[in-house]
Amino acid sequence: MYRSKLNEKLQESLAAVLPILAIVLILLALFGKFFGNDRRVYCWTIGLTLLAALYDLLRTLPEGLRAGLHLDGALRAVGGVLPLSSQGLGWICPAALGLVIGLIAHFAGRRKAE
Repeated sequence: MYRSKLNEKLQESLAAVLPILAIVLILLALFGKFFGNDRRVYCWTIGLTLLAALYDLLRTLPEGLRAGLHLDGALRAVGGVLPLSSQGLGWICPAALGLVIGLIAHFAGRRKAE
């Protein structure tokens, strides 16, 4: 019984995280022509988005599991510095930061090649 409840909660948590990554990937694919679909932009953006999505995943774990893993303090600390995390949109700023870093790497690499 407890195991099925835990599996159900984990599936709900993953169901909340996967659309975030899908949204970012779709936006990168749609606007990829502006940065030549450079791998660095994809890696930075998805990498930082994945960290924020991991925070959301851990935050949605059952309370007993979070307490057992001693995550509450770390989650409060991250939630305090991650903008929009209380609204469930904490992935937006890391995704934007990853995009900026990726674009800087893209344009800096392009200038070196010239």
